[in-house]
Amino acid sequence: MSFATKEVTLPEICELVTDGTHDSPKLQPSGIPFIKGKHISTGRIDFTDCDYITEQDHLKCVQRVKPQTNDVLFSNIGSVGDAARVLDDNEFSIKNVALFRPNPEKVDPLFFYYLVKSRYFKGHFLNVRSGSAQPFISLENIRSLRFNYLKDKIAQQHIGHVLSAYDDLIENNRRRIQLLEQSARVLYKEWFVHLRFPGHEHVKIKDGIPDGWDKKQVRDVLAKVNRPRKIKKADFLDDGPIPCVDQSRDFIGGYTTDDESIVDEGKPIIVFGDHTRILKFVDFPFACGADGTQLIVANEAAMSQEYLY
Repeated sequence: MSFATKEVTLPEICELVTDGTHDSPKLQPSGIPFIKGKHISTGRIDFTDCDYITEQDHLKCVQRVKPQTNDVLFSNIGSVGDAARVLDDNEFSIKNVALFRPNPEKVDPLFFYYLVKSRYFKGHFLNVRSGSAQPFISLENIRSLRFNYLKDKIAQQHIGHVLSAYDDLIENNRRRIQLLEQSARVLYKEWFVHLRFPGHEHVKIKDGIPDGWDKKQVRDVLAKVNRPRKIKKADFLDDGPIPCVDQSRDFIGGYTTDDESIVDEGKPIIVFGDHTRILKFVDFPFACGADGTQLIVANEAAMSQEYLY
């Protein structure tokens, strides 16, 4: 079954196409969340690791635009193309982020969100980005670029609900993973910090460590890694045979077909983000993402890679 499409611009199917404040209010340790492009890189708005501003500065920011439910945030500076949907009317301000407010008379809000997230939509916008050190898309280009969208509202709603069901499943699995990771951290602390490991009652403690244990610096148990050429985000593909692993919470930052950048040591590698402090255990061939992504490999004579992780 085929459906009719129509070529439009964003203002034709949106009530509002704008961007966040152009000011730089002073950041605070707490207050009203202040969301930038880096806080929507996971497809969701990351309120757990965001910046904050005062309520007074927030009131100034929302004079330009106040995000509301079903708005779509689109990163148009830096990590161009990342998108997230506003799920409720909680107060927050935005900067360096475009905001699209779909017109429900013309497009289903859920379908519109997945349209903005789609490879087709992002491909259109990435072709008109400017800047090298700091890529960006002007608001003028965002408003004028033409693209095709599905006109049938019933089909839109069906597509949106199907894709949303998959997203809900992914989110539930992500939460389960977080709980498992938390359990692993608690178990590690119990065994190796409080030294209440199985059988600890029968082991003597000498110089602060159990008898038979040793204390070393991390570098004493590492092997050298042939570091590959790191892949810049501009070189990423949306899909491909070689995943590009970086320090973001997304884990897979994109794909590449550049075989020269592949890490294939024949053993698992620990990926460490020196900005995010996120560790990942990788046991498949991959390319290494840019921006502070470090690779760690154990000296197998000292300990296994799994134990080091």
